[in-house]
Amino acid sequence: MSDLSSVEIKKIVTNYVKVVQKNNPCNEIRDVSRLPFPKDVIINACLQFMAGNENPNIRDTVGTCLSLISFYQEGVGPQPLRDCRFDLFPFDVNSLSEADFAKLKEAVVINLPHLDADRYLKLLGLVQTDFKKIEAACEAIIRT
Repeated sequence: MSDLSSVEIKKIVTNYVKVVQKNNPCNEIRDVSRLPFPKDVIINACLQFMAGNENPNIRDTVGTCLSLISFYQEGVGPQPLRDCRFDLFPFDVNSLSEADFAKLKEAVVINLPHLDADRYLKLLGLVQTDFKKIEAACEAIIRT
């Protein structure tokens, strides 16, 4: 984690939180180009902000907003994937066997016909991987 000045951290975190509040991506996958700063810079700034803040409510809010950055991925393009119904797939798609993954793909085709199943599952795997990493980093800060 590279150190940023407190002014830079505040600017990055504030701008990112505003983006999340305006465009809550919870049911969509958006392109990283929609973020106000590079994704890794935002993650770094939010983690530093959380580490330097004693208020548990603020840490929680920033941590929650930070976890939403998982829904911003490379290569999505100008149109977000909408109505993703993440609630239909509450398990890690990255850990499925080939047979279970094929069943999942079939379920996506049936339940989310507006999405390209291959593209959606690839992006969902990236979202889940990012979410786990960010959640672990936030938890490590909160425990200290």
